[in-house]
Amino acid sequence: MHYLYSLILALLLPAQLIATLPDAPAAPPTRRPQQEPGKDSCPTVTGRILDQNGQPLVGATVLVKGTLNVHTTNSEGQYVMRGPVTTGATLAVSAAGYSALDIPLTTCQISDISLTLLPGTRLRNNGRIKRTTATGKIKY
Repeated sequence: MHYLYSLILALLLPAQLIATLPDAPAAPPTRRPQQEPGKDSCPTVTGRILDQNGQPLVGATVLVKGTLNVHTTNSEGQYVMRGPVTTGATLAVSAAGYSALDIPLTTCQISDISLTLLPGTRLRNNGRIKRTTATGKIKY
């Protein structure tokens, strides 16, 4: 009999607790950071990523720091970020085998960004990156 009472209480008690909880918010919070007052925002940000010889870098990554806004470059080295991006934000630009750069966003259209090869990195004729170290060779 004691087992039956404890089972009934276990079933009824959560229903009473749920009824006393406050209502859930209407919409879930978004992941976009709040825009700081006095700062402009760009509806789209465009630019090109080039290597040290002026050739477009395919697949380079452009990231707005502090957000989940990440884009890669196309076959011409161009990227387009749609959605509001606050001027004053920092763009992190990186590519495999190249040194990464942090660039402050001052305008909505960024001039060409040139990345340099890391020390010990060579490009093969087929476009693959070959990196050598003191202990041996690493292929990417």
